This record gives sequence, C-alpha cells and structure tokens, in this order.
Amino acid sequence: MANRLHLTWVPLIFLLAFSSPSEGWEIPLPSMPSMPSMPSWLKGDDADRFSSVWDDSMKKLDSALNRLDKADSLPEERLIGNDRSKNESKIDSILQDVVTILTDSETGDLRKEFSKVQSDLSRRRANLASLKEKRVSAPESGGLLKKGKDDLTAKIAEEEEAIKQGEVRLVELERSMAAKLKEEGLSATDEQIQGLLAGVTADDVAAMYAVYGNIRIFSDKLTELMEQGKDDLSVARRYYGIYSLLLRTCVVMNESFVEKINGKYLPDLEAMANSAKTLREDLTNQSMDRSLSARQRELVRNNIESTDLTLQAIGAYWVFLEDQRDQAQKNLEGFRRDYAVAHNAYRTMKLARGLLDMVKANKKDFDAIAKLEVPEVVVFSNDKLRHEFKNITEGLKR
Repeated sequence: MANRLHLTWVPLIFLLAFSSPSEGWEIPLPSMPSMPSMPSWLKGDDADRFSSVWDDSMKKLDSALNRLDKADSLPEERLIGNDRSKNESKIDSILQDVVTILTDSETGDLRKEFSKVQSDLSRRRANLASLKEKRVSAPESGGLLKKGKDDLTAKIAEEEEAIKQGEVRLVELERSMAAKLKEEGLSATDEQIQGLLAGVTADDVAAMYAVYGNIRIFSDKLTELMEQGKDDLSVARRYYGIYSLLLRTCVVMNESFVEKINGKYLPDLEAMANSAKTLREDLTNQSMDRSLSARQRELVRNNIESTDLTLQAIGAYWVFLEDQRDQAQKNLEGFRRDYAVAHNAYRTMKLARGLLDMVKANKKDFDAIAKLEVPEVVVFSNDKLRHEFKNITEGLKR
C-alpha cells in the first residue's frame, strides 16, 4: 500500500491508483494550487451556472437563517407546534437541499452521464447473454411466435455494436472529466480519474468536490459583500449568518456521507464477505471428496482460487471505505467545531467590523481543506483484482 499522501485544497478525492509491482511503478496522488476568488475557468456557461447556484442557494440559506434566528425563542420541546428540536431538523433539511444545489457542476453532469452509460452497458451485456442462450435452441428459420437463428444473430450483432459504442463513450467521458478537472486546477492522471470512477462512493466524492468548490467561491463573495456593507451591522450580520450556515452545510454533508458508509456500504460489504466465506468452506469440503474426477477436482480448485480473490478484493474494499469514512469523520468534527464558534459569534457579535474580521480569519476553515489527509491509495497487483473490485462496486450499487 502507498503511504498516506496530502492534497492541496481538494477534499476527499479518494482516487485509486492501478499499478503493477512487477513493473515497479505506482501513481502518486497529485497536488492542486489554491483556488482564486473567481477562478479563471468560471466563465461563459460556467459563470451562468454559478449564478443560478448562487441565487438558489441564497434563497435556501436565507430560509434557514430565518429559522436559526427564531431558535432561542422556541421552547425546548412541545407536542404540537414548532420547538427547538423540530426547528433544528428543519434547518438541516434545508441545508441538505443546499448541498444538492451546490453539487451542480459540469463535472457532475459528466459523472451522471458516465453512470447512465455504465447502467446501459450492464443491461445490454445481460441481454446479449440472453440472446446467445436463446440462439442455441432456436430453429434455423423463425416465424411469428419464435425468432430463428438468423434473427437472433442479427440482434446479437446490434447489441455487440451498441456495447462497443458505449465502451467508446465511457472512454470519452473519462477524458472529458479529466480535462474538466484539470481545467479547474486539479493535477490528475487519466489512471487516477479511472480510479475515482471505480469506487461505489465516486458520486459522493464528486459531489463533495463540487460543494467544497462552490462554498469556497461563496466564502470569497460573502467577504466582498461584507466589505461593502461593513458599516451596517444588520447587513454584515446576515452575511456572516449565511457564512456560518455554509459551515453547517459541510457538517450535514459529511454526516450523510459517514452514515451512508456505516449504514449501507459496510453492512452490504460484510454480507458479501460472509457469503464468500460460506462458499469457501463449502468448496473446501467439496475438494476433500475422493470420488471427484481429475477434471472436477480442477474445477473446484479454480473456484476456490476465484473465491479467495473475491475475499481479497473485499478486504481491500473494506479498508478503502473505512479510510474514506474516517477522513469524513475527521472533517465532520472540524466543521462542527468551526460552526459552533461561528454560530456563537453570530449570536453575540455587536460590531460589523468584528464579524468581517472573523470571516477573514475563518477563511482558513476552507483553506484547511487543503491539508486534509488522503486515505491510502488502493493498488491492484493484477487485472483480475481490479476487475473483482469493480464487480464489488456494482454489487454495492444494487
């Protein structure tokens, strides 16, 4: 396993490096320079997209801030009507909507299309296998009720061509995503982009990347707005309140990510491991049957090797997910702390200048994302293990 590395600015980009120890190389994780206030890539359609993200997010954040302002006047608990607990839950629900809005990015669009093409390929491959099976027993010439071998052969050719085109499109999308990420400042190889797409958390990681990027720009813009309104406490206070809610948005997002890993992916992976272990025991017992022919014994031995490979891949996947969860938990604790400080300042600060100074000081909260520790790189020693890893990903998506 590669040593733990660090990324500059990019949070939670958990990339897998495919390498061959026999060749003596492996791909290190890249670094990324700090993003400017309004990055050079934010122009044209991207600028229009961010404008929409800003407007939609600010509406939600204002709604959440209005509820936050009412929190102190609410009772701790009551059966009917709003109370502090219900109010807090509603704020978190609104901020979850903000997370969804902030995930909007061209890279996200490419990732969605990538997932769609992957799903289509899985469906077509299953259909191709079914067509080939039907062709075995099909009559030479078909009729109204049953297709003949010629008909099925033509259908098979169509599916094979569609699969070929889909695979080409996947490569194009990988290259487009790599180009877009590099345009935004990420220094990553094509192999690392492939690694990002190999894990079941790829969509979550891509979403977090977009959210952190948009929040960084929000932070800079809110600072500018507070500078312009530094003599008006009510204006400065509103923007600082929104800033504090952006920190809480990071809390909500990381909580959701940790819960998804703990509540879904790891339990599902454990079930896969238990099933594979049971199969391994059955195969071991079967291999001791002296009545097996040499061919049957070889088949059992091959199945044992295949099951061992599955267990090896599951073990690597378990570490992969635990590392991501632990990093998100670390981020979560930091954002909880930062939000608590920001929220208390919002409630008590009486001078607009003081709030502005805190935002400037707390910009390191998002710059600190630059120093987040990246989990160990998953290194595949052979193509079979890489393929098994991808199979596990498909299983976890079901």
